[in-house]
Amino acid sequence: MPIFEPQASPPPLITFKALRQVLGVSSMTAATMLAAGRLPGYHVQGQWRFNLEEVLAALRAEPGQRVQPRQGGVRGPYKTRRSAKGRVPA
Repeated sequence: MPIFEPQASPPPLITFKALRQVLGVSSMTAATMLAAGRLPGYHVQGQWRFNLEEVLAALRAEPGQRVQPRQGGVRGPYKTRRSAKGRVPA
């Protein structure tokens, strides 16, 4: 009998760039939405990752409704840094 039995695999997470492409918005718009709490995200090893199902559910929610941060998974407030290509997630 195995000691550890894996449960269902976790949902796939997408990158900030993939999220922008799926939503069809600019980097600045996506960063603003994240800073405003409209997009749920996970800060993993210095990079943002998003569960597409959670993002779409949050966008379907009432306009102006903020997403509740997850303990240990989301860093806030959202910070950006300058790069040659403009503002990108920190």
